[in-house]
Amino acid sequence: MNINQTINTQVTLPVNLYRRIARQAQINGNTINSEIVALLTPLLVPLSTELELEFESGEETIDDALLAMAELYHPQDDGQSPS
Repeated sequence: MNINQTINTQVTLPVNLYRRIARQAQINGNTINSEIVALLTPLLVPLSTELELEFESGEETIDDALLAMAELYHPQDDGQSPS
């Protein structure tokens, strides 16, 4: 864990969960903080990738809708002069 890229926070855990995490941290040679980060990271990384894809898809849909609305209000010049 890079200390320069972290935010200090506090989490209240049930005693049994804390003990399990502490035991797992000891087995893995981690601090409890590092163990919590190691446990949470795989859960959240795929979520952020899925959200990025969803946002990209949404942006494309919004762009298409905005272009369609712009076309309704400002049709492209079809080369014919106005009558």
